[in-house]
Amino acid sequence: MDPLSITASVFAIIQMSDRVAGVCKYYIDTVKTYPKELRVIFIENKSLGVVCEGLQFLKQDNVDDAAIVARLAGSDGPIAECEKTIEQLESLLPSPTAPPNSTPEARMQRFQLALDALAWIRKSDKAKILLRNLTRFKSTISLAIEGSLLLTQSQVREICKWLQHTDPSPEHDAARELHEEGTGNWVLGSGEWNDWLKLKTRCLWIHGITGTGKTVLAAYLIDQIRKMCERQGDQKIHCVYYYCSCKRNQDEAIPFLRWLVSQLCRQKNDVPEHVSKLFQSGTLPGLQQLLGILHDLLADLNHLFVVIEAAEQSNRLRSLLDREDVGIPRRSLLKVVRSLMTDIRFEKVQLLLTSCPNEHIKATMSGISDGISMSNLDVEEDVRLFIKARLRSEPGFLDWPQNFWDDAARGLCKSVKRGFRWIDDTLDGLLGVPLEGLEDAIGVLHEELVEWSLTQNVGV
Repeated sequence: MDPLSITASVFAIIQMSDRVAGVCKYYIDTVKTYPKELRVIFIENKSLGVVCEGLQFLKQDNVDDAAIVARLAGSDGPIAECEKTIEQLESLLPSPTAPPNSTPEARMQRFQLALDALAWIRKSDKAKILLRNLTRFKSTISLAIEGSLLLTQSQVREICKWLQHTDPSPEHDAARELHEEGTGNWVLGSGEWNDWLKLKTRCLWIHGITGTGKTVLAAYLIDQIRKMCERQGDQKIHCVYYYCSCKRNQDEAIPFLRWLVSQLCRQKNDVPEHVSKLFQSGTLPGLQQLLGILHDLLADLNHLFVVIEAAEQSNRLRSLLDREDVGIPRRSLLKVVRSLMTDIRFEKVQLLLTSCPNEHIKATMSGISDGISMSNLDVEEDVRLFIKARLRSEPGFLDWPQNFWDDAARGLCKSVKRGFRWIDDTLDGLLGVPLEGLEDAIGVLHEELVEWSLTQNVGV
């Protein structure tokens, strides 16, 4: 919304609020049994006019004033929404006066119609809803003018930095670098993915054993979600990701929520007032407070796509040290996942979770998610693409004689069921073998493959 549009909207609001207040006062003075709601409408519109008059004194060439205007502007900002609301409210209050040249009968008929309209207002919830909205928009405008809610960009960044505990972006960047062109596309064609992306389902669980490429796939899918959001151009659809890691030795529930709300604040370039107060008091929010903050931030969004990668690694290292079962996430993270999918406060959340298929996560996801297994022929084809791409791209492999290259590719392609990580480690090992020892190394690779296939009942 440009400055001229804002000025026009503010002027229109002042005029309409004055008209509405005038009509209300007429009924209050004239009709003995007027609806009590008219008094509230009268007071709110008179005060709204005063607040909007304050907006007229803001100067575009003043940095602070321009920041206030930017906060309130926009097609769905408080000023525009306030104008729409008061227009609807005015339409509920027809003028009781007839044109000056009307007959006494016409004036009486007009007045009677107005009384009927007042009786309808008393029974209808629409006027109450409009009044609540008008009060909220007026308060937002008033607080912004006073500077109570106005934060500079540097203040928003400072609070967001204080909010976040763990930054998973290095893991995301590293995973993106490992993605091989052409891999992961099989997910995009699946019914489960498209149902989730089109909001037909709310939760998608991608599960597979360690080394099957879940992390790289998650990074690829995150990028696809972001591209979809950009194509739609909807400022009210956001995407936030989080990567769990056993290296952090922590329960990831609170770090995940702190990252989630900090990212939403960054993307909105705004911080809720109660978060600002927590920051000023130096009090970090707890789990339930974070869920409450998330609920507040969702109010202005249409949808929020959330991706949690490697959920089984929440507190995994501590489990190892305590000699507990490996890969059992602390229940608080799973409770948060469950809450996001079952609590009506978070109905705008679309959740994608990746993990190993252990029983604890399976129990949590049961009944709330659609599942995609990484144990399938499409993943095996992705592994083949990865093998050939790496053999063709690294200079060390290009120096091999063609027969060695063919033997290695053939053997590795037969071991696709062992997953990306095993293939990658094996290629690293072969890369360090001198040419004179390469034939023996490839022979050992084939022998190991035969032994492994016998234990797995897989034909070679």
